[in-house]
Amino acid sequence: MRAMAHWIFQAVPEKWRLREALENQKDIDWRVTRYQHEIRTGDDVFIWQSGRDAGIYAVAETLDEPHWMSGFDQYDSPSERPQLSEPHLGVRLAVRHFLLDTPISKRAVRRDPELQDLSILKFTRGTQFRVTSQEAQRLQSLGGLLEPDSRAAIERLEKFNEVNQHRSAKQLRRIVSIFERPSEPRQDLIDIVGHTCQVCGVAAFRKSGGGRYVEAHHIEQLADRTQGNLRTDNVLVVCPTCHKKLHFAAVEVVATKRNIKLTINGDEFDAPRNTIEQLRLLKK
Repeated sequence: MRAMAHWIFQAVPEKWRLREALENQKDIDWRVTRYQHEIRTGDDVFIWQSGRDAGIYAVAETLDEPHWMSGFDQYDSPSERPQLSEPHLGVRLAVRHFLLDTPISKRAVRRDPELQDLSILKFTRGTQFRVTSQEAQRLQSLGGLLEPDSRAAIERLEKFNEVNQHRSAKQLRRIVSIFERPSEPRQDLIDIVGHTCQVCGVAAFRKSGGGRYVEAHHIEQLADRTQGNLRTDNVLVVCPTCHKKLHFAAVEVVATKRNIKLTINGDEFDAPRNTIEQLRLLKK
């Protein structure tokens, strides 16, 4: 799967009134003069204006791939309109962040040590410019578009991806201690109770090889080593989602002889207690 690419699209004030366009529309058709075979849907685009007040005034996302289009809008200069009336390659952008009041100035970009190799600083003529993922992250940071925690997390993930680009997961051997979970009683219980979650009531999903998938949850955890915790009246047949919630959410349990009252993150559920007497009633 292709990773998202990053670009700078440059507007020239003499040809197109960028600020007015951004103030009045969120989706913009943009002429593509190069990289037409590399720009893809969902790419990240920094909208740059050249000239005296050069810098980035918005961040957008490509909504499609370059395709043939024709036409101009009211913000195009009269000199550009005849050319734009002819078929030309273009792409539609959806503006995600407006930086009209606080643009990322060319001066700030030029002074940043992490952006010294930014292509538009070296080759100012053109419409589309490549941006590396590291440069994109830095530009987002300058624009205040990344929370501090997000920046650090992205940096860690980026380094992880670089280190593991040509690696695959290693097979490791571990010696672990586990608690017994007898499989036959578990399957017998599922056969009697059925493949519907005893907590939320949702039917189990179908497995690719046939049959339905449910799990068994021990109300009193096996790790607690409580006497009798392997018995069926300590087990609920549950869906994977409820099973995770029962282990990791805020859970309160009130067990009686006949049922189990559960409170999961504030939501209340009633589940039957799988005693032998209850199971016999199910099969009558």
